[in-house]
Amino acid sequence: MKRLIKIIFWLLGVIVVLVLGLAILVPQFIDPNDYKQEIAGLVKKQTGRDLTITGDLKLSVFPWLGIETGELALSNPPAFGDEPMLTVKRADIKAKLLPLLRQELQVDTVILEDPTVHLIIDPKGGTNWDDLAAGAAEPADKEKPGAALAALAVQGVKIKNGRIRWEDRKAGSVYTVSALDLNTGKILAGKPVQATAKFDFKDRNLPQSVSVDLDAMVALDLDKGGVALRDVVVNTAYSDIKASLNSPDLAFDQNTATLTTKRSVVKVTMAGIEASVRWSGLNFAVDKQVLTMSEAEVTGAVQGRMVTASLPKLALNLTSQHLDIPQLSAAVDAMQLSAVIKGTKVIDRPTFAGRIETKPFDLRPILKDLELAVRTQDPNALSQVVVGADFNATLNSIDAQKMSLQIDDTQVTGSLAISDFANPKYGFDLNVDRIDVDRYLPPAEAQAGDKTTTPPVAASGAVLVLPLGLFRGLHANGQLRVGKMMLSGLATHEIQLGVHSTPGSVTVEPLRASLYGGTLSGTMQFVDKQDVVRLDVRQSVSAVELGELLKTLEITSDVVGKGDLSMDMVAQERGGAQTVNGTARFQIRDGTVKGVNLRKLVMQAKQIYNQVKGREAEVEMEDKDEFQFTEMTGTIKFNEKIATNDDLSVKSPLLRVTGNGQADLVASTLDYLIRINVVETSKGQAGEELADLKGVTIPVRVKGKLEDPTYRLDVETLLKDAAKREVEKKLDEKKEILEKKLDEKLQKGLEKLFK
Repeated sequence: MKRLIKIIFWLLGVIVVLVLGLAILVPQFIDPNDYKQEIAGLVKKQTGRDLTITGDLKLSVFPWLGIETGELALSNPPAFGDEPMLTVKRADIKAKLLPLLRQELQVDTVILEDPTVHLIIDPKGGTNWDDLAAGAAEPADKEKPGAALAALAVQGVKIKNGRIRWEDRKAGSVYTVSALDLNTGKILAGKPVQATAKFDFKDRNLPQSVSVDLDAMVALDLDKGGVALRDVVVNTAYSDIKASLNSPDLAFDQNTATLTTKRSVVKVTMAGIEASVRWSGLNFAVDKQVLTMSEAEVTGAVQGRMVTASLPKLALNLTSQHLDIPQLSAAVDAMQLSAVIKGTKVIDRPTFAGRIETKPFDLRPILKDLELAVRTQDPNALSQVVVGADFNATLNSIDAQKMSLQIDDTQVTGSLAISDFANPKYGFDLNVDRIDVDRYLPPAEAQAGDKTTTPPVAASGAVLVLPLGLFRGLHANGQLRVGKMMLSGLATHEIQLGVHSTPGSVTVEPLRASLYGGTLSGTMQFVDKQDVVRLDVRQSVSAVELGELLKTLEITSDVVGKGDLSMDMVAQERGGAQTVNGTARFQIRDGTVKGVNLRKLVMQAKQIYNQVKGREAEVEMEDKDEFQFTEMTGTIKFNEKIATNDDLSVKSPLLRVTGNGQADLVASTLDYLIRINVVETSKGQAGEELADLKGVTIPVRVKGKLEDPTYRLDVETLLKDAAKREVEKKLDEKKEILEKKLDEKLQKGLEKLFK
């Protein structure tokens, strides 16, 4: 492109030479086509190039001395191949005859149809126009035809369907201008000229062309080798991207091959984006393909959100495809950020790296603008967010490292990667110091419609049910560690999660946590496919203070003790029907059951027993409404909507308790039978008082709502058992008497036998 403008005018001068040469031959009434060789020889002498004229030459004389050519071609230097440097399908140029007598050149509109210019830089940096440019730079000499250019006046230049190919074999770049239509106003020496141009620009690395529409005042300085443009308006379009440039001052220095602009504005529109870029200065070194920009400002809207940015400096090397933005300050709505960005392969495969940091901002209005519904139990949640991270990004992915994220009172560190923005896949390795998840969950009425919080999940007895719905519909794979977490009022710490999710499934493995003095480990899987929602829970809890745990889970506040719990459960909802299947095992040590005074029930049984035996019926009752035990074990089996226990075993110093029964999880009702047995005991704890009940089974029926059952002594069963025991006792007494008498008779018989 260096010296390109000067060369074009030099080529126009060659055509003028043709006109002058023909002007000499015209008076002799000679057909100009007979002198093609002489004309080619004249060009050869002036340029050292071969001029091939394959079309007819048409000549006019008065009042315009002019020539119209058919196809012609100007060769390249030998070192640049056989392809012509210049071809023209048709050229039309006319000059007024009388001014020529005064050595003035007044030219009508110059017309070039289908001109093609092929400019080449060889691997050593030489060009195929060096010889022409050198010849054109020689001092004007009146004896040379080109001297007429000093008094050049041209009504205009019109180029139709032109083509310029720039091939830099040293840098490996190829640029093409095609479909070029150029129109100028009147051209006078030293005067600016109005010019309009339309063309398509193509870089071989671009999948399609960029269309360009230009309008400007052009001033040529052929002596200094410069082109200056004033009041420049450029409109471009590429795919769905449209851009416009307005610049009051644009200049090209052919000696340094540098394009400069000042105080310019570029406006860009594309899908969902409208932006305006202003700068104080811009330089583009054509030979080196380096663009630098200073004091740039960007304003615009992205998906309806206002974006502003300032760049004190920017450098872009198109040859090496490197981008350098040492400082960027930007604002997206109320969010302010700063960044350092470096880009590589910005044309072929853009990759960007750097660091981004934000000032504290409120995330809620941003999410609202993105049409993401945000309803949280805490109305102030997400109002204080700060982000900082090193990043590597492409047009389709981002990888954030050394990430520091503050969300309200929570600090998150680690890494996050997102690939394939069209179908996102997430990878993460995050550490959270503490978080109250309840703050960010929807209000209770909103959760009622969430499949992840349906009764089967609660009924499964899962100790730690995570908000797995957060991962629903996502491709995610990563690790999450949390120092402290509050979820549904449940306090846990030292949590470690491995999350693997697809749009229809979320799996947590491993799942580890410490809670209420104990530890939890296991796996969870949430499946949501078509009309089926399923939660698989496999967990074990060891040495946990069950009183606090069960109270927090709102299961019961009546059980206290330290225990172990294991479960293998599947909770499912299909078409509105909810079921639970699986097994849960428990062991509680040194515990207390509040609201249930089994000893009081035993004393009631003692009173009834006394009545049966005819003894004094009154028995001293305790007011203490609880039952203490040393160990409680059992297994709960879940079958669809029914939970069954057949192996309850409770041990205390005085009593042994067994039980069996079932609960309806949908109706939330319980039907359970407890059997109390008094064990042999020494004095203490009213052991002597209960001695008569040793071996007696005391039945207690538990029925009613799960949340508030009633305990009732089964008197009928107790009386039947007492009567049976009394009969058995009398039979035993009679048997004992008979056996005693038999022994006495046997003894006497033996004495007589041995006398």
